[in-house]
Amino acid sequence: MNNQSRPLVHIAMACIVCCVATAGVRTQGQIVWFADHEEPGEFDWYRPGGVGFGGAKSDSGCSSDTGAGWAGTSLAVWRDIGIPPPINGGEFGLMLTSLNSCNTEQSPTARSAGTRMFRWKEPQWDYPNQALYYKVWFYFPQNYRLTGSPNWWFWNIVQWKSRVDASSDVFFSLNVYNRPNGAMVFALRDAQGCQCTLDPLATIDVPINEWFYIEAYYNSQALDVGDVRIWQGNEASRTLLYDLSGVRTKYPGGDTSWSVNNYSSGLAPQPAYFFIDNAEIRTP
Repeated sequence: MNNQSRPLVHIAMACIVCCVATAGVRTQGQIVWFADHEEPGEFDWYRPGGVGFGGAKSDSGCSSDTGAGWAGTSLAVWRDIGIPPPINGGEFGLMLTSLNSCNTEQSPTARSAGTRMFRWKEPQWDYPNQALYYKVWFYFPQNYRLTGSPNWWFWNIVQWKSRVDASSDVFFSLNVYNRPNGAMVFALRDAQGCQCTLDPLATIDVPINEWFYIEAYYNSQALDVGDVRIWQGNEASRTLLYDLSGVRTKYPGGDTSWSVNNYSSGLAPQPAYFFIDNAEIRTP
C-alpha cells in the first residue's frame, strides 16, 4: 500500500464526483493503521510492539470421531504462487488455511477450526467507544462448499468481539454461505441481538481468482445506538450489503477487537485457504 491510495479531495468538483459515486458512504478520514505485509509477514498486525501488543494471531483446532482440524496463517509470496498483488499491493500477503473434517453435532468449539488475525489497538486504546472504518482485500482461489448440517454450519471471515471481565464474545460476524447453485455469498450475523443471520440489502457472489475487498463502518457502542455497515467492492465498484443502526455493538464497560479469519465448521475441498492483503483501519 502507498500513500496514493489514501482518499484526497482537492477541489469541489472532485468532491461532487466522489459523493455521487459513493452515495450513502460517509467521508473517511486518515488511515490510522494498515498491514501491507511487506516486512514480510504478520508484524503489521502487532505493531508498534510485538505479538499480543497491537494485535495477535489466534489458531484453534478440533477433534471428533469423524476427523480432526487445524488452521494457521502463513506468508504468501505472490510471484511464487502466480497470483498478482491487489491494487497498490507489494510482493507479500498472508494465506489463511483451514483443514477441518470434524463435522460433528457437538458444541461449536468442538466442531470448528480457525485462524484469526486480530487488531485491537485502535478500537480499544486509540478510539474507544467510537466508529471506525475497517477494510481488507481478499483473494479466493476456488469455490468452497460448507459441509455438515445447515443447523450449525458456519464460515466466519470477519468479526468484531467485545470483552468484559471473563467474557469475550462475538457481536457481529461476516460469514460465507453457499447459494443453491453452490456459489459463495456473504451474510452478516448478529450474535448478541437477534442471534440470527440478517437479511442483506444486496448479495453479490464471492469472486473467484480475483481481488475484492470487504469494508465496514463499525460504531462501537454499549447501548442500542451503534451502527454497522458492510460493503463489498473492487477497483471499479462497491455495493452496500448491510446498513444497520440502533444496535448494540459491544458490552457495557467492555472493549472492541476486530479480526480477519478463516474459521469454519467444515469446508470442501480440503484444505480450504484464501489470501488477504492491504488491511487498514480509518477514522470517519
